[in-house]
Amino acid sequence: MNKIIEINVSESYKVYLGYENYKEILNYIDDKKKIFIITDENLKKLHLKEFTKILDDERINYSNFILKPGEDSKSLKSVERIMNSMAEQKMSRSDIVIAFGGGVVGDIAGFCASIYQRGIEYIQIPTTLLAAVDSSVGGKTAVNLESGKNLVGSFKQPLSVICNLDTFKTLSKEEFNNGVYECIKYGIIFDRDYFDIFLQEDFDVNSNRLMEVVESAITFKSKVVIEDEFDFGKRRLLNLGHTFGHGIEQASAYKIKHGFAVGLGMEIVSKISYSLNGISKEELDEILSVMKKYRNIKLPTISPQDILSYALVDKKIYGGVINMIIPKSIGECEIIEVELDKLKELYYLGTNNS
Repeated sequence: MNKIIEINVSESYKVYLGYENYKEILNYIDDKKKIFIITDENLKKLHLKEFTKILDDERINYSNFILKPGEDSKSLKSVERIMNSMAEQKMSRSDIVIAFGGGVVGDIAGFCASIYQRGIEYIQIPTTLLAAVDSSVGGKTAVNLESGKNLVGSFKQPLSVICNLDTFKTLSKEEFNNGVYECIKYGIIFDRDYFDIFLQEDFDVNSNRLMEVVESAITFKSKVVIEDEFDFGKRRLLNLGHTFGHGIEQASAYKIKHGFAVGLGMEIVSKISYSLNGISKEELDEILSVMKKYRNIKLPTISPQDILSYALVDKKIYGGVINMIIPKSIGECEIIEVELDKLKELYYLGTNNS
């Protein structure tokens, strides 16, 4: 049974979650609007035709912009190319951008929608577990600079989110587990029972709990987004693992995907918490166990100095202080302020302590 989740923020919208649900797009478009679809080469081969058939049947005017897969496409150069294409298609503020893909596509499409003609509506259609439970909901959009991840961005809530779980069936196990780490993150922050799903079960794309897991993750995120839409308070809890995770992503030249990198970051801050008499040894071991369980990749060697250099330009730095999220127990985290000259000390505490 398909579900609808309401996200009641400054510009409220619905998340449609289920199977074979692309037709929900017809609640928002008609033959008087132009549609500009941003996707990537992989999605063009796998799923785009199924979606555009609905548009063809309704005689909707649409065009496609195809990106190369991967973080390299999430750049200001790509933004310029996309917006020039939008201008060539004579897109106006009454038209709609559709982000059809994973997190890279969703982030850059949302960013372009937020700045083209000072703002145009867009719809998120996430096609990966990671995008479904993370970037498609909440209104954060961004692109990368050479000096840091997501350093250029804006807040732009989507008009709607349509999550078709059928697309997850074409994900590799690596890409699916990349998203599992984001789900585990919600368990560590908010809910012990939710965490236990991943610890106690072999969760995969064929799990009969897939809908439940995705719905719960979106609900966890929506609650803090509703309370703190612009990321000045409780929403910062969602950055668990990100301070070092983003550094790990960049230091690996994005060979380590976002979810896996955040997982490594969560390991580090969990060890830091244990060293500071926070989380118990038993719960630390459970976190390390669940991280290992879903890490089906070979990790490249990365320089700690490179990780720290990227962490030191993290966008969460305010006035020489960085906000770090630390688990107090599984299901409860806190935000602590760390002076930048202490970051290296904590990093080594979290990587050397087992």
